[in-house]
Amino acid sequence: MTSLSRSNPNSSDNLAARLRVLTPAQVLRIDELIDGLGDFGEVHLVVQKKQLRYINQVQSYKVDYEGSPKK
Repeated sequence: MTSLSRSNPNSSDNLAARLRVLTPAQVLRIDELIDGLGDFGEVHLVVQKKQLRYINQVQSYKVDYEGSPKK
């Protein structure tokens, strides 16, 4: 049994205590970006010296057979 299954995953205090690199605010921002993605998207984390430097959100659109993007 892992520490995740023994702990309460809904406890924000518990989460903050277990984080090693990200802050709770950064985790929340990443979650918000993922939630806002469309059907085709990516969230890239840029880390330098074990610190989050940038969060890049990439939104892509599928192109239909006539070449116009579908949203």
